[in-house]
Amino acid sequence: MNNAIISAVYAIQQAGAKVVITLPGAYGSGSTIEITAADAAALVANPDAFIAAQLGVTAEQVETWLEYDRSARCAGWTKAGRRCAKSVSPNSYDDPAEFVARHRVEFCHIHG
Repeated sequence: MNNAIISAVYAIQQAGAKVVITLPGAYGSGSTIEITAADAAALVANPDAFIAAQLGVTAEQVETWLEYDRSARCAGWTKAGRRCAKSVSPNSYDDPAEFVARHRVEFCHIHG
């Protein structure tokens, strides 16, 4: 089946059309990119790594971005010795690279 997908992408491109996929984004939106047959092969072989590379982060960072619902958390600690669960401002990041730059690095309004 993987070869069939790659062949189909190649045939579509040879016919003069483009194959476009949507990458994950905030609230169901996302950016679209055109892919080649080689991209389709990489996507089929390791979807998480391919998507992460297109978004400019690692697969683990994409997972964290999605796990925290795209909301970077505070770098502070509570008096009880737990990580602060509050979000940093703004509350949501469409760009996972921006999320990574702020998650557990910046502080919420209480710790800031």
